[in-house]
Amino acid sequence: MSSRGASTYHYGAINRQMQRVANEHDRHLRRAWVERVLEILNGDNLIAQAASGQASDGGLLFECNVAPLVWDDPRIAYRRQQLERSDVTAELAEHEHTIAGKSFKRTRIKVAFST
Repeated sequence: MSSRGASTYHYGAINRQMQRVANEHDRHLRRAWVERVLEILNGDNLIAQAASGQASDGGLLFECNVAPLVWDDPRIAYRRQQLERSDVTAELAEHEHTIAGKSFKRTRIKVAFST
């Protein structure tokens, strides 16, 4: 095998290994995001937040900028369906605020309780 062929082989092997590591990192990151949203939508968490007086206008707002990235995940969709059966709705809401003349957009999860 020529030295050129050997370097190409090593480059390809290293490239595949780096791609595997990057894909694994992406899976771990996405899993953490899904778990973050599921923790927000956890029944005990919602009850605790509502009981602490955090609710306004019949709902709660949770800061979560990663929610739009995983909102359609099947586990989150299933949790939202569970909440809807209990007359609780969860939806994404954009919040824009201005600081020192600069506007910032943040995504929040709005959880509303039907009465």
